Amino acid sequence: MVPPPHDLRRTLGLTQAAFAALLRVPIGTVRNWEQGRTPPDPAARTRLTLVAADPAHALRVLGTPRAP
Repeated sequence: MVPPPHDLRRTLGLTQAAFAALLRVPIGTVRNWEQGRTPPDPAARTRLTLVAADPAHALRVLGTPRAP
């Protein structure tokens, strides 16, 4: 099951900008997901699921997110 992006972001304690940087998507995409305008596409759903399953590993692999 894919976690809601907003819940995952808050669990990680990230801003929208940092979360977007972590997932390698534009910040507008994260905003659209969180406001229910568009759902994550299949690739994004996979990334969200992987990050939710093991956040520490995801941060090691993807690097510490930084706002652009």
